[in-house]
Amino acid sequence: MDIEDKIRDFILTELAYDRSDLELCSDTSLIEGGIVDSIGVLKLMIYLESEFSFKIAPKDYGPASFETIGAIRDLVNRYVRM
Repeated sequence: MDIEDKIRDFILTELAYDRSDLELCSDTSLIEGGIVDSIGVLKLMIYLESEFSFKIAPKDYGPASFETIGAIRDLVNRYVRM
């Protein structure tokens, strides 16, 4: 399972579990689309740090880092070279 698949799976099972019809592409708007809220971003940050063994720097806390699965993948790739 690649990084995007892991992120997508987490969002679908932990944050959007009540939206069974939801299809998430790499560029689907998560925050503006109402899929992930502020608490969801915090849960996502905790998951990413745990799953990929890194610490997100405060400079990356902004919504732009979490707006799409592609942006989240890029964030992970900046910290972890897989």
